[in-house]
Amino acid sequence: KGIGEVGQIGVAPRQEVLVHSISAGSWAATTGLQLDDLIETINGNPIYTHRDFYVVAKQSHDREVTLGIRRGGESLIVNLHINWAITTEVQKESEAATAGIQSGDQIVGINSESPLDFDNLYDQLYKLAQANPDQPIQFELLRGGEKLTAMLTPKVIEENRVDLKGLNWKESVSGLELTEPVRIEKYNVITAWGKGVEESWLTVSRVFSTLGDLITK
Repeated sequence: KGIGEVGQIGVAPRQEVLVHSISAGSWAATTGLQLDDLIETINGNPIYTHRDFYVVAKQSHDREVTLGIRRGGESLIVNLHINWAITTEVQKESEAATAGIQSGDQIVGINSESPLDFDNLYDQLYKLAQANPDQPIQFELLRGGEKLTAMLTPKVIEENRVDLKGLNWKESVSGLELTEPVRIEKYNVITAWGKGVEESWLTVSRVFSTLGDLITK
């Protein structure tokens, strides 16, 4: 699919979905999941990218899913209750901070409506600010098990953009944070020297190739 002569075929590299961190006391912590566990399947279906995991997880909010885990050479099955959360990150000395919102608060509602459509929270705030300029929005928050409210007045600054007055957030699922493993190749002195020469030659070749193209033009 695509526009014009060049299209898109939707090919992407496979990612390994690795458990990077687990929040204490979270749903993930109660399952026995461990750091560096490799998640291979969800509800019996293989996952090839982080997006595969999150798509199924969002469809399973407040329900349980079955994860196929590889830990070293061992294969395990783990049942995980899915609980999506929107956790705030607040800029210091901002209007959001003055309003009483703290980093780590969980947003559980906007104007008494639960923001379960996590992908569209920003759009939801933009539309509210656009429809009711200069009117505060009530944020329902959860902090350490206690429910709180805070009033903040976002401002539309241009089409599809709203100033949230120092309020940002991140999504988390059941206290689980995922990452892709980083692999660092190690070389001895001789191999490292050879790699350095190789990369230097490639760089010089690219420079001369570019200069040649410019001269030809």
